[in-house]
Amino acid sequence: MSAESFQTPKSNRTRLIGLNGAKTKNDALGSGSYLSTATKGKLNTNQPLYKGKMNLRAIASSDSQLATATSNASSTLLRRKCSRFIQVFGLGVDDGAFLRSDFAKYQLESNGNLPDMGTDAELVTVADNLVTGEAARIAAGQPAMSNPDITEVSNLLTILNTNLTAENTAKDALKTAERNVNDLNEVVDDTLRFVAKEVEAKFSDRSPSERRDEGRLWGFRYARVGSTKRVTGTVRDSVTGDVIIGADVFFENGINDATTTAIGYELNTSLMGDQVIKAAHVLYLPYSSTVTLVENTNPVVDIVMVRI
Repeated sequence: MSAESFQTPKSNRTRLIGLNGAKTKNDALGSGSYLSTATKGKLNTNQPLYKGKMNLRAIASSDSQLATATSNASSTLLRRKCSRFIQVFGLGVDDGAFLRSDFAKYQLESNGNLPDMGTDAELVTVADNLVTGEAARIAAGQPAMSNPDITEVSNLLTILNTNLTAENTAKDALKTAERNVNDLNEVVDDTLRFVAKEVEAKFSDRSPSERRDEGRLWGFRYARVGSTKRVTGTVRDSVTGDVIIGADVFFENGINDATTTAIGYELNTSLMGDQVIKAAHVLYLPYSSTVTLVENTNPVVDIVMVRI
């Protein structure tokens, strides 16, 4: 069984939608607004405050995503350069141009196998060892490496360290912005409860459909709901197929949001029937498609986004 019912905001996005709708309707009514003076005061104070904090959070999120993309790109370049440096040195060892024992100066195995460079910390350590080891080799009278030479590795290492610092700074700023928003959630929820209570009281003698119509004008959300469903999936780049991290996934009529990780997303909803699922990321065009939600099912919805 399912029925159309009022959706209490559960995410920052839907809280802001509710505040914006209520503020717009209240302003349109002017002196004829039927909200109490106290509730008007709460609404007029908290809507612009919350909107401002959400705007700052959006900017911080964009900055963080761009900083992460920049550091990822620089780590890819350094990883390739380190791999090439080690492989070329190994070929030189096989040709007799370099000493096999000098692998140790780079903190490498004598067989020339590539070390782990999957994480940024591992990559920075390997690159730093190459720089230090090359200096030790040259100081011992051995010929310098070329094509690539150690300067190419060193320069890319400097760039990566700079970008990692910027990424960490941006992530810290995002955490602060998110905390500033979340600190207001309780007072925002309280404001929306007062608005809903007074609007419902005003139209208590109307039919359910009329009350819902009026509620929508105040920013309330109604949807056909049933049991809780667990929607999961991945979000990937349309060209590379790479997983997109940090995308926001939500249903247009829903009250919850999910943020994608390396393994995808998980979004709980009690919506029913045909519903529009959306995804947003600062580096990609907005995504939207229709999903049919059926009782007692947990659908998998994989999303493909197009880069801007």
